[in-house]
Amino acid sequence: YRLPWPEGLSYMFTQVPDGRITSHFTKATLNAVDIGMPAGVSVLAARSGVVDAVETEQAPDEEPATFEGNFVRVRHEDGTAAIYAHLQYRSVAVMRGETVRAAQLLARSGASGDAARAHLHFAVTRIEKNSAGWSEEISLPVTFYVGWPAVACVPRAPLTVKATYSGAADPPRTPRETA
Repeated sequence: YRLPWPEGLSYMFTQVPDGRITSHFTKATLNAVDIGMPAGVSVLAARSGVVDAVETEQAPDEEPATFEGNFVRVRHEDGTAAIYAHLQYRSVAVMRGETVRAAQLLARSGASGDAARAHLHFAVTRIEKNSAGWSEEISLPVTFYVGWPAVACVPRAPLTVKATYSGAADPPRTPRETA
């Protein structure tokens, strides 16, 4: 997956799977990541697909109706979906049923829903049958890429990554990994 922010900008993964502190405890959020991002940053599609759900009307002064708040969900060709959540009120720039390409503007970052401060919640999910035969949404591990040719970037805290797609990039490293 591409990083879901514009070329040249850098942001830190603040919550990752198996991290020290997590609010991602459901099957649909276990592998989700949170990215420390101020309000108003362009949120871009990490992969092409079709928009299958949006919410844009949760105002900042309202009690959150859902955990995600304002969100966009993009369904990919392989049946997975990417969820971009906690988006800014009325910032969603796509409509349900619209085909989007990787790096296309979806919305702007914010703090809607169950969010104490602005950030981007990103998860890739798939619908699977559980042992009882019921369909349920589960999250999948995500690997992003940067640079050209592509360099893998596995989210971990406190990793800060610069979105670079017009040239070569070094593998992103946390401060501890570079010491």
